[in-house]
Amino acid sequence: MESSLIDVNIYCDESRYSNNEDPYLVIGAVKCLRDKKPEIANALIKMKRAYGIGGEFGWKTASRNKCWLN
Repeated sequence: MESSLIDVNIYCDESRYSNNEDPYLVIGAVKCLRDKKPEIANALIKMKRAYGIGGEFGWKTASRNKCWLN
């Protein structure tokens, strides 16, 4: 049986409210083909510029009431 490898990038992050007693921790991940990384990165940069988001962005800056999801 022949196997084929695909080059991918996997990005994962965790999120928890600043309250250490919060019982919820969320871990998420995104996978993309390595050759698509520049295209995806450029699209994210354009999106951040269009909506005035600087630095890292998360749910608080990209939620439905604040951004392009309206």
